[in-house]
Amino acid sequence: MKNTSRVLALAIALLMLLGIAVAEARPVAEDTSAYNELGTYSPVASEKFTLRVLMPLPPASVTDIQTNAFTVMLEEMTGVHLQFEQVTEGDTFNDVRNLMFASDDLPDILINSGLSNAEIANYGSQNMFIPLNYYIENCMPAYRAYLDEFIGYDTALSQMTCADGNIYGVNVGYSQAYHNHVGGYKCFVYKPWLEKLGLENPRTTDEFYDMLVAFRDKDPNGNGLRDEKPLIASYKSMRSFLVNAFCYDSATNTHLWVDDGEVKCAYTSDEYREALKYLKLLYRENLIDSTTFTVKDSNVKELTMAPGGNTVGVTMSNAMTGISTADTEQFTGFTNVLEPLTGPEGVSYCVWNYEQYDANVLLITKNCKYPELVCRWYDAFFADVRIPLACAEGIEGKNWELCTNGEIGINGEPAVWQRLSSYATTTAVNHCWESRPFNNIYNHSTQASKVGAQAYELYKATTKYEPHKVPFENYMPTKLWLDAATSAKCVAYATDIASFLDESYTFFVKGVYDVHDDEKWNWYLNELEVIGLSDYLSIQQEAYDAMK
Repeated sequence: MKNTSRVLALAIALLMLLGIAVAEARPVAEDTSAYNELGTYSPVASEKFTLRVLMPLPPASVTDIQTNAFTVMLEEMTGVHLQFEQVTEGDTFNDVRNLMFASDDLPDILINSGLSNAEIANYGSQNMFIPLNYYIENCMPAYRAYLDEFIGYDTALSQMTCADGNIYGVNVGYSQAYHNHVGGYKCFVYKPWLEKLGLENPRTTDEFYDMLVAFRDKDPNGNGLRDEKPLIASYKSMRSFLVNAFCYDSATNTHLWVDDGEVKCAYTSDEYREALKYLKLLYRENLIDSTTFTVKDSNVKELTMAPGGNTVGVTMSNAMTGISTADTEQFTGFTNVLEPLTGPEGVSYCVWNYEQYDANVLLITKNCKYPELVCRWYDAFFADVRIPLACAEGIEGKNWELCTNGEIGINGEPAVWQRLSSYATTTAVNHCWESRPFNNIYNHSTQASKVGAQAYELYKATTKYEPHKVPFENYMPTKLWLDAATSAKCVAYATDIASFLDESYTFFVKGVYDVHDDEKWNWYLNELEVIGLSDYLSIQQEAYDAMK
């Protein structure tokens, strides 16, 4: 018996070692003798190689992708020739892509393929893609450093790894537009009104209420009319900002979060109910404008830029130019960004997007004979900032340049680059590939900017939000790895739940449903179960566990 156990243990250990050996081996036999030393990108190899590429082309500014200035520059630098399939974005591109899979006439690489995680997992199970685990670990030093700097290498790998353990696509874009970590729910308070009334930015929900009352009653715009709108914003933006003073309420993935490894939702909690009571109070006292459930940023902008002057006290949006016109008094007034409020129980969260990236932007198909060459070639984008800048912004020295004169960046530190003259995307200048998920690599925040410019002000505002972000371990990822059938089921649940949440939120705030009535609240909780909340959470839990 002991001998049997010993043999079994040795067999298991051997299998584990074999598994590790397989994982560390090249997935494809490849002659690398012509490749230059790892980390050499100009050129990548001593011989010229050709790669067949499928990529949706920006129709406005690219007349011919083969003669495009960036295409030519990239080939001259790396020595790799790209042979493009000439298709445009949209349905035409999707049709061509799907036909290639159906006919097995696949290119070497797909860039910005538009495939979902579920589709990639499905094609991966059919061996349509070459796994990238080995290549990322052994052939892409600049990419590894990039991942580690912006999100952490292990975290990045977990986000890219399919349920079968393979990585099929490359994720990029972690460094783009820091302020987008806090999306369309930044809170803007009109500074001139505060100054006229002798008020400071509120820090708590009670102080916020008092400020709105003052905006309603004390004629802050000085026209003698009761035309002020203390708070007007889309109800989703308002919810994301205000509910997080009572409980963590994510704006993504149907408002899910993770508590000690367990996937939960905010909207069944007592704290969420208290948030609804607070919002109902604001609405009942005409502190929230009655149009808030249908209003858009453009409607708010009509009010802030009205001929008679601004009539908006507080709103939520992504940027100041969404609610006002640049270089105006109103724009300057709304650069006053309110940091997350603290609720009655000391809660003060902001919704922070930890997934500020584009997924699976580069896929290598089974037809590619040079997968390691592809990975070395793409690694150049992460090794030399001039490559993604030229890819997205245009010609160096004409459209952009590296900074050498002590310019200050959006982040307040020495700038790396600055825009000279933006290419017009409506004109076929054929300078670049435009800003695409594939090349969203360069750090937007290192661009030169002036104090007072929107990018600078948004960066500064976001630094106030970051201390309130929920810890990463509580964040529920949105880009999960599910098979096609489970993904479709999950989407159906999410759609129905989101629709009911929007409706019930509106009715509770308006008072159509009495949030103080226990019977009505229990009905609301039961309806969520009828829709399928428990099943939905189970699917999400399984996918989250697999991702870890």
